[in-house]
Parts: sequence; structure tokens; C-alpha cells
Amino acid sequence: AVAMCRAGGVEPSFLLHPLDFISGTEAPSLKFFPGMQLPAPFKQQQVSETLAYLSRYFSIVTMKDHAEAVAG
Repeated sequence: AVAMCRAGGVEPSFLLHPLDFISGTEAPSLKFFPGMQLPAPFKQQQVSETLAYLSRYFSIVTMKDHAEAVAG
């Protein structure tokens, strides 16, 4: 997918959700969501590695920065 984005000159959108950083241990009432059985440190490492990879090819910005750039 990253190669296709690069080839097409399209920047991907990578939306992060709070559940990408916590586990069912931190939020037992959310254990029913997929992935909540994974340990928080593992999930946080995955996000970190993914952002590091994407930052080699794209500028990582907040939604606010992106909206301002598009509007500007």
C-alpha cells in the first residue's frame, strides 16, 4: 500500500485511536474490542515502528496541520 501511494503521489491517511495504545488491562470494559487482548507495550511498539517507517517517505502531521495545509 505504501509503494502504491508513493507511485501515485498520494499521501496515506493513518488515523490513530486511543485503543491502539491501551489493552484490556487498562480498560476492562473495552475488552470486547478486537485487539484489546494484546499487551499495551506491544501495541505501542507497533505504532512506533509503523510511524517510523511511514516517516521515511511521508511527512507525519496532525489532522489540524493537514487541514490547515489543505485550506491554506
